[in-house]
Amino acid sequence: MKKTVNRLYAGIILVGTLLMAGCEKDNSKDAPQLPPESAFVIDFSDFQHNGKSTQTYENWSVAAVTAGVWNAILTVTLAVPVAAYVEAIHQEPVRLDNDSWKWSYPVTVESINYTAELLADVSGSTVEWKMYVSQQGGFSNFLWFKGTSDILRTHGDWTLYLGPLTNTEFLKIDWNRDWENSTGDVLYTNMLSGTEGYGDYVHYGITLDPAFNVYYDIYDKSEDNLVKINYSTETKEGSIFYNDIWHCWNSNLMDIDCSAR
Repeated sequence: MKKTVNRLYAGIILVGTLLMAGCEKDNSKDAPQLPPESAFVIDFSDFQHNGKSTQTYENWSVAAVTAGVWNAILTVTLAVPVAAYVEAIHQEPVRLDNDSWKWSYPVTVESINYTAELLADVSGSTVEWKMYVSQQGGFSNFLWFKGTSDILRTHGDWTLYLGPLTNTEFLKIDWNRDWENSTGDVLYTNMLSGTEGYGDYVHYGITLDPAFNVYYDIYDKSEDNLVKINYSTETKEGSIFYNDIWHCWNSNLMDIDCSAR
């Protein structure tokens, strides 16, 4: 009888252990999904200047130079936090407690090794994000950016800091995403007070417009100047509004009269 009871007790423990293990495995699926890369990184890839003649490609070239200012911020000033976030999307998190998660992984930028730790804290329908970065042989646990998003990843915001040497708010990002229509927009605002670029912004959006499905509104606060760029990712045609007039280019990026479109 005693043996039977012991076996029964052992069986109950075994079943309980398996159930707990199963629950822990299922819990790994509860981690919040990261906002898409497009909620963090504006796509400037179609405006990489390639030395085309400014005589016949002037309108596209002006657009490329204007967009290039903000592209440089992404690829140079914020190269590390951008790389850290993009890599996080491909990593698996570890659960810290019921509502908190951590993604931890190495990142290499310009042959320098970093360790990134992205923390997520879920509260109801809101997720709070914090990215800490450490440099091999250098700084440790620098909070490079933080933000919030809704659990469905339809909107959110980020605050990015300039860097470990100057722990100052640099860039505010506000974003929206319509998953059903594959549209959305991202607004970058320069928050570096006391500098010439303070208050500048670029507002990028993907729309359902059949002619131009992408737009960039680029504002220079010091000059109180707004440049508007409309662009087709399919045909490569586009237009840019500056000096109080629209300037256009065709699918070969060559200047054309806007009325010819």
